[in-house]
Amino acid sequence: MIKNIIANFISDERGVESMEFGVGGIIVAGGAVKGLTDTKEIIQDKNQAMLDKLGESSID
Repeated sequence: MIKNIIANFISDERGVESMEFGVGGIIVAGGAVKGLTDTKEIIQDKNQAMLDKLGESSID
């Protein structure tokens, strides 16, 4: 009896496709967050470098 329940549970594939889509979505979302975070940091660094250059120049 218990053996049959466990065997049925293991062989049951209902919902597996939904789980695969869910995991895929999480991976894509994580990649998007990482990409946007990296882009934000690059833009901040470039803006700071520009401000530093402008601060170094003097008008005489």
